[in-house]
Amino acid sequence: MTEEAKKRVETAAELLERSVNVMGDGKDMEWLVGKMANMHRTLVQSFAGKFIIPYVRQLALFYKEGYYDLRNEQVCKACFLMWEAFKKEYNWTDDDQIPHFALI
Repeated sequence: MTEEAKKRVETAAELLERSVNVMGDGKDMEWLVGKMANMHRTLVQSFAGKFIIPYVRQLALFYKEGYYDLRNEQVCKACFLMWEAFKKEYNWTDDDQIPHFALI
């Protein structure tokens, strides 16, 4: 990864972190989810397939490895359950590269 790409990723992660951190009553988060879900369908597919599902997998593996605490145990467990359902549905393993969803 180039230095420029690393900076873009860090900037995007920081913006997302700040957005999630300040969304107190949930209404702002509902708005953000709605905006993201209503992007161009190709972008929705890319966002879910390239970010959301790998993120779910990562938190599922954290749960499986016991790498969580009381603050995030329940979300890691929920991701573990979702990941197990994905594995069953698509015949994946924890080590599989997640395929591009257009091909499924």
